[in-house]
Amino acid sequence: MESSTAFSVEGLDGPLQVGRTYTVHLRFSPDDGAVAGFLASFDSEDDGAGAVIAADGLESKGAAVRSTAVKTLAQGSTAWTFDWTAPDRQGPVTLLIAANAANDDASPFGDTIHYASVPLEVQ
Repeated sequence: MESSTAFSVEGLDGPLQVGRTYTVHLRFSPDDGAVAGFLASFDSEDDGAGAVIAADGLESKGAAVRSTAVKTLAQGSTAWTFDWTAPDRQGPVTLLIAANAANDDASPFGDTIHYASVPLEVQ
């Protein structure tokens, strides 16, 4: 599956440090849709990596986070912010993101799922 270019991730630049907490800003700017929701997880070797601390409008469990309310794609874009604490061991981590750009008509038609995989390294 090809990664969507509709995502931008800020706050995870440079070498990531073991056990450090980072504020992650996830922007979603799809070409289509009126509203959006997302889910994301930090994975390492097919297991959760670190821990997510959810902010308002989000729900987290372990290394995963998701939106609990639909957000309007104002001017074609929306964003979510949450904290992530890096795992207590070094190694590769992958941030997996999926988001739905929906047309807000309460039907299963006309929605587009976007996916991205962001490689990270914890040192």
